[in-house]
Amino acid sequence: MKLRALVVLLPLAACGPSKSESIQAFLTVTAAASSAQARAVADAQAGPNLVLPAALTLDFSGPCTLGGTVGVAGAYDTSGSGERAAFDLTASFDGCREATGRLDGDLRWASVAEADRFVATMDGAIDYDGSAGNFTCDFDLSISVDSARTTFGGSFCGYDVATDLRVAP
Repeated sequence: MKLRALVVLLPLAACGPSKSESIQAFLTVTAAASSAQARAVADAQAGPNLVLPAALTLDFSGPCTLGGTVGVAGAYDTSGSGERAAFDLTASFDGCREATGRLDGDLRWASVAEADRFVATMDGAIDYDGSAGNFTCDFDLSISVDSARTTFGGSFCGYDVATDLRVAP
């Protein structure tokens, strides 16, 4: 009898967030990461001896909009002719509250932008708590843009970003 109850409950425990919940968490993660990156770059550029453009080493920790903290570390490079920008960052969220939810967890985000192409990847794991629910989510995202097309790839909370969540240009 106990085995039958366990077998019935097992699929319920394995269920993850719905597609709409995953989209809300996706939007929260990407917005929080973008905001944290901008703040980390601005903080690094505030150095007294910095001459732009420059390669920056980021080591930032600060409050999130509605509480909690975010830390960003890594490299951000816009040095040279302005034809290329690249970064390789890690971000850590600790009770980071934004308007669309609270995040805990870590991600790695890398990007290269050149005159004729843009490539970015983001992967990690977060705990999300917001109006869309409360769940843990792994993700590995990619975007590639060139003169011919924009391609999204990877997964978020077990859903294919391009086909299931329909993230598209």
